[in-house]
Amino acid sequence: MKINLNKLYIVYKPTKYSERVDVFSGRSNNISGLRNQFRGGLEPKEIHGIYTTLSEANRVTDTLLKGKVRKKSTKRKKKSTSGYALFSDAVMAKDKYRVTTPPKVIYPTRKAAQKEVDKIRKKTGRNPEIKIMTYDKSKR
Repeated sequence: MKINLNKLYIVYKPTKYSERVDVFSGRSNNISGLRNQFRGGLEPKEIHGIYTTLSEANRVTDTLLKGKVRKKSTKRKKKSTSGYALFSDAVMAKDKYRVTTPPKVIYPTRKAAQKEVDKIRKKTGRNPEIKIMTYDKSKR
């Protein structure tokens, strides 16, 4: 069997986050192009294999990437409309829906809101004058 050195298909070793084009581009290369890649810094350990036919290179690429293809989630995360929000000490409970700027973050649990207050306390080094109150965006 003769090997055509003007048509080589190079399949690279996949990494954890590799996509198909990172492993195999689908384009042919020749021996001088491969030599130039080695001069440019390509290491032999980065190559999985060199194939003479496109179909064989595609088949090997498919087996290398089997199970690595991650589907992107199409569901959007719904923003919580009710929960707990942080207010300054000056805001009274009856006025929480009358503030000029509504809270940017609504925490699902009181514990999550308390963790945020603790982070602020740790960052500033003093006790923040912050209240945790229930909040519902639909009532605004």
